[in-house]
Amino acid sequence: MLEKFPYCSGTWQYRRIVSATVVLVVWFMFLGSSEIQQHPKTFHNAKMLLADIHEQIDHLETFYCRCHYVRKNSGGDIDRNSCGLKARKNEDRSDRVEWEHIVPASWIGENHSCWTQGHDLCVKNGKRFKGRKCCMEPGVDQEFMVAHNDPHNLFPASGELNGDRSNYPYGTVNGEPRKYGSCDFELGGSPKVVEPTNSVRGEIARAMLYMEDRYKVNVRMARKELLKWHKDDPPASWELNRAMQIEVETGLENSYITP
Repeated sequence: MLEKFPYCSGTWQYRRIVSATVVLVVWFMFLGSSEIQQHPKTFHNAKMLLADIHEQIDHLETFYCRCHYVRKNSGGDIDRNSCGLKARKNEDRSDRVEWEHIVPASWIGENHSCWTQGHDLCVKNGKRFKGRKCCMEPGVDQEFMVAHNDPHNLFPASGELNGDRSNYPYGTVNGEPRKYGSCDFELGGSPKVVEPTNSVRGEIARAMLYMEDRYKVNVRMARKELLKWHKDDPPASWELNRAMQIEVETGLENSYITP
């Protein structure tokens, strides 16, 4: 029986060696993937990553107005004729792609002392400073840095719209005054809010739900309304491809998009 089924000590030692080898291979694969997957360390890194991803998935369109653009470094030059966008005031900025924080930096920062009070590392010419500049200083607040540079919260938009949106919440603007040509983007009311077109509300909702869950940010909208936006405007294929690529590159997963 031993000759037919040779479970001798040598065979058992061989099996232990094989098992240990498999464990080590899996572990080194995990370490390798961890080294590849890195959160963007700077805002510039985040913008370059997203510029690459949008080019790879062939989705060179601005967020609010769906204007085509030609990539240029981390941004791009917008073809405003492709979407009927007109400058409200600033022609140069209207033509330029900027990366819009759906959840603004100030909303992220309001729960961080570096934003509200400053930090011992945030001193220049003997004077303390605070806000985004302080929170982005190396060694001050890693959690803020990760949230601020999270690619799931960043989308390419016309620079003028990015500036005009500022940190105003999303809502409904009565009368829908058009200031940007045929682009369906309104800013107004008291208190002031931004009303986005229906076709981008799903992306907004999924970014906000993700940021609320992951970083405990107050997103200034009721969860019930965000879930309705999410349901009424499900992810398109480009959004799914984008989210999957972000996860591959950074390890950050938005479960409202990826299955």
